[in-house]
Amino acid sequence: MPSAERVAQRWRAVGSRCLSELDGDFGVWVYDRRRDLAYAALSLSMTRPLYMAQQRELIVLASEMRQVAAGAGIAQRLDLERVVEGLLAGGPVLALDRTEYVGIDRLLAPDLYRFALQGPSVAVEGAYWSPPAEQRFSADQAAELPAALLDVLSVCVDTLPRSTAFSLSSGYDSGALWAVAHRAGSTRADFRAYTLFHGGSASDEREVVRRLMSQTGTSAKFIDAARVKASAYAEAHSRQVDRLPQVATLHTMDLIGEAARADGMSCHATGFGVEAWLHASATYAADLLRRGNLAALLVDALRYRAYGARPAGRLSSALRFLRTAAAPPGSLLHRLRHRGRGAPYWLEPRWHDLSAAIDARLDRLYSYEGFGRGQKWLNLRLYAIGVGVERVEQLGERYGLELSTPFMHRRVTEFGFRVPARLLTGGRHPKDLLRRCAALALGAPPPWSLYKLVDQAYAADPDLPRGLGDASSWHLLQQEVVRPEVLRQLLDAAGADSKTERLRKSLAFSERSLRLYGL
Repeated sequence: MPSAERVAQRWRAVGSRCLSELDGDFGVWVYDRRRDLAYAALSLSMTRPLYMAQQRELIVLASEMRQVAAGAGIAQRLDLERVVEGLLAGGPVLALDRTEYVGIDRLLAPDLYRFALQGPSVAVEGAYWSPPAEQRFSADQAAELPAALLDVLSVCVDTLPRSTAFSLSSGYDSGALWAVAHRAGSTRADFRAYTLFHGGSASDEREVVRRLMSQTGTSAKFIDAARVKASAYAEAHSRQVDRLPQVATLHTMDLIGEAARADGMSCHATGFGVEAWLHASATYAADLLRRGNLAALLVDALRYRAYGARPAGRLSSALRFLRTAAAPPGSLLHRLRHRGRGAPYWLEPRWHDLSAAIDARLDRLYSYEGFGRGQKWLNLRLYAIGVGVERVEQLGERYGLELSTPFMHRRVTEFGFRVPARLLTGGRHPKDLLRRCAALALGAPPPWSLYKLVDQAYAADPDLPRGLGDASSWHLLQQEVVRPEVLRQLLDAAGADSKTERLRKSLAFSERSLRLYGL
């Protein structure tokens, strides 16, 4: 087995580069032979992590867990605690450097780490990037924020390859990128748009996308997904992605990837990241209340509209806004109100302490540096960890597509953190600033609804858990993760509500992974 020095020597050629000036998507080693130190620079665009494993004197770093496992000669085994954490929170919340696989750790991006190669042990040092503080904006400066956001996004979008496929939905995120890419004066009109639809669905997205195409003088390729079942892709996706799959919509990447490859595309642009730092929920109302800004609180209570699936009347919305102000997530009053709920009903008692620790950690993030900014901190940890992005990136690689997430670029992240939550919403809508930015790019209001179009067809696949046998054969039951009676009920239920369907999917994917890799 090669020594750590021999591994590091392969990267010595990059030693002359100045790490402080590097930008973009990369992972770079710099080796200092005299001091026996190695430096690893990670992605500054927020999307690409670096994984590490050590086997005796060998240090292996790579962008995918399977590469690390193969390079270090270690067997991939799942860490059951991380599997349960994924089921509870959708990804790492507590030990952010630990992955679902034993023996493989993660270095958070963007960052610069130093490795001291000390025989069989490795000393790792590094400080995680911190976002900028919020700024105060005058009325004139606040009025210029849509133009400022347009400038920031333009830099990110204009550097995309001409052969870029945009996956579009009826929502704000991907549509805003399309609007920026086709703003007045832009010369990048050869990007292509791809939209999935379910014929006969009550929330067919085609009409909204067609209106956006009309505004930009372009066209989209519509892909019928009604004939495709997520269960048909479950086995493959359990083997092809590093992070354990949690949602069945991963198969949509195959549909878009297949179509984009046939058209000769080389890049896939998505709207990941908007809900991390360009979106603000009603939690900022708590900051208004605590600062004694009652006039702003009452004004926003009357006009704020949550971005949800169901329209709500003005009185109902106002009361909900005021309740959030009094007891926002992360506050003591919120914990007292929800104390009786405890751990999820499906979870075995042995994991209740873990569930409580996750809730406590999320509460601290929610209230970190104020409730409006705290929500950004929480999303930074969950989005920048890249749990969902990694899966889409790996699936896209099968079709030769490089993943681009402009909203997760460092410039956009820092912009979102500098702008207070109330200015992001305009006191009206969680994505109000994004909407005004798109309107500026289009020269007219965008076609999106104030509410989400939720296509239940994505959730309606009762076949996903089938083929895994009855409840008694499941590892999740044998390892005392899921209560036996609950698992049996979930497997027996064919048509449950959407919340139960999501749980069934997550359990089914986790079970497949446990059978593949073991503990």
